[in-house]
Amino acid sequence: MRSIVAVLLALAAASCAEGATKGTQVETPQNAGLDPLPVAHAREDGWALFAAAMLDAARAAEAAVRGNAIDAKWHCADPKRDVRSTEASEANAFTSMGNPEFLAAMIEGVTLSTTRDVRDEPPSEESRRVGSRLLVVGTVVVFGDARVRWFQMRAQGSDYDTSTPWLRLKRLPNEIRGAMTELVTTLSSPSCSLPFLDATDIAAMPLSPSRRQSALETLESEEAELHHVCEAAARASGPWDARLSRYVAVFHVGEQLALLNADLRIEDGKLCLGRVKAYVQ
Repeated sequence: MRSIVAVLLALAAASCAEGATKGTQVETPQNAGLDPLPVAHAREDGWALFAAAMLDAARAAEAAVRGNAIDAKWHCADPKRDVRSTEASEANAFTSMGNPEFLAAMIEGVTLSTTRDVRDEPPSEESRRVGSRLLVVGTVVVFGDARVRWFQMRAQGSDYDTSTPWLRLKRLPNEIRGAMTELVTTLSSPSCSLPFLDATDIAAMPLSPSRRQSALETLESEEAELHHVCEAAARASGPWDARLSRYVAVFHVGEQLALLNADLRIEDGKLCLGRVKAYVQ
């Protein structure tokens, strides 16, 4: 996660430079013109519904750390292992540098899997051990205004790791099913126009020239991988499965980042959050 944290550190510094005085609550976006996401029609738009759910998860994670009421929809089956089991001491870690302000939500390890195309199999016996599945792995970032951006996208070969459940796209919870289905469609299409974290997101920030250049260089090296991902996805014949991994709500305190980490699980057909841990970087 180092490279994405480096970029978000730059964004956090920009937010500080703007002299923002907003509270820590994550607000529902009012201006859909900031990005082509029809947030007002979230029920019909997969990406808007996904963004709304991920921002709501940030509210739940912050509430858990601060000891406030948590929306029951984020509860998992076992209260001893879910968001309700967050320890009271996490509040001290979260606020150790001051009062954090929300910056973005991230889901690391968003993974799609399908049958590996034979053309992606190198001929050597050693390389065949990478497995018979194509995995597309990425990190998705959702900003407070509901902009959805992808980062660290990779394609690789592997066999199934059964430690985390896989689900067919049609069996995913409604909050993420439309977005993941559209992601597969986009990656497999000739245009492959995925909303990637790019220079446009950085250019609007009042960064110093050196900090802006550092952020752009990080994005440049990551975005170059997207082309290879699209080629591999376009050759795949499906069907596709999916799974999620870590949820991170990112806040900033000056130039420091306060991170709230939790497992993002799918249980009984719905999303839920695991125990929340707070870190300051």
